[in-house]
Amino acid sequence: MKKYRRYAIVILLTVAAVITPSSDPFTLMAVFIPIYMLWEMSAWLVKADDVPEE
Repeated sequence: MKKYRRYAIVILLTVAAVITPSSDPFTLMAVFIPIYMLWEMSAWLVKADDVPEE
């Protein structure tokens, strides 16, 4: 998931821009940062669970 981080940032910024009620950058970042943190946590969990089973 590390190699898709750039694409995720662009897509998440676009999603945040669409669902943000106003056009100021503070509100956009207030919506984007929690979404991005959730994505990073899920990437971390996937990495932690990426152990092949026998």
